[in-house]
Amino acid sequence: SSGINAEYGNCDSLDELQDDRDWSWLIDNGSPNGNRLSYEGSNDGYPTDVLVIANLEDLDTASYSCNCKVGPYKTVQFNSPDVQMSVMRPPGIPKEISLLETTMDTLTIAWKNEEDMGVVLDYKISYKKVGSTAYREFSTGVSVTNHLIKNLDPLTEYYVKIAAANNAGSGTYSEIATFTTAQPSESRPVIVGPKNLIVTSDNAYLLETGLGIDISLTCEVNSYPASVVEWSLNDRTITTEPTGGMPNNFERSVLNKSDFTSVYMLYIKSTRPENDGTYSCVATNTKGAAAITYSVEVSKEEDNESDAEASKDSSSSSISLATLTMLSSLTFTLHIWGQ
Repeated sequence: SSGINAEYGNCDSLDELQDDRDWSWLIDNGSPNGNRLSYEGSNDGYPTDVLVIANLEDLDTASYSCNCKVGPYKTVQFNSPDVQMSVMRPPGIPKEISLLETTMDTLTIAWKNEEDMGVVLDYKISYKKVGSTAYREFSTGVSVTNHLIKNLDPLTEYYVKIAAANNAGSGTYSEIATFTTAQPSESRPVIVGPKNLIVTSDNAYLLETGLGIDISLTCEVNSYPASVVEWSLNDRTITTEPTGGMPNNFERSVLNKSDFTSVYMLYIKSTRPENDGTYSCVATNTKGAAAITYSVEVSKEEDNESDAEASKDSSSSSISLATLTMLSSLTFTLHIWGQ
């Protein structure tokens, strides 16, 4: 990298008995400049000459070798193998970012490089939705001047900027370009069901629960154009103010994951016997409709305990003390299971 120091060592004389020696460095583009300093040192007991190049510049790109003359008259000389050093600066700035192709979730972009770009090994692409705060950044891993940005939202405007990179680091980012993904094709809604529930023979998701439990039903809808979504219980629409015997312990919410994907939630607070039944989520747009069905079964554990107590009372007069003890133990066990 430019602006740092480079140190070349291990230009060693392998003859420990030769104390009279002259060192010199041979450089294919001329003599060392003022930023170079040669000094003697030691490497595992052998005399060593080290060439330090301070504050590297482009002109320091060269082939270097070490020359050592020994003997009383310096008539014997040795040259080291050449070492090629290339000074590398961060690349220049990409320019003229253009859009080659767009789909509902991808952008294919291209760009040009400055004439004096330098060595480019990689590009960094940063992008974000217009109006958002943080950029997402990734490296292309190649020096090709086009790339595909994936996993975008449909019909959404994005800011894009690019920086070139090499072993010396990343250059300055380009000017920001603005591109918009395509809108999806119109189609009937698609509903994504839960992954952790059993599907019954009636193609309904089975959810078994006890009394007094809070549960939630989900309905993820992918739709363009947008859909109208309704929940129902046993073919009766669930409204904000239930009437005619409809349970009133429902709450509804919606989470918009994108402009075309929303998750509709139906919460059932503290389940009751009347919450038992078939729940449907129906999404409808101008292209058609889709539905998902849940079969909710609310356990009647409290009724079972009452039946057991009544049975025990009716037969208490004709059983022995030992039998009473066994039933007491059995009743206690059932009580713990019911908890």
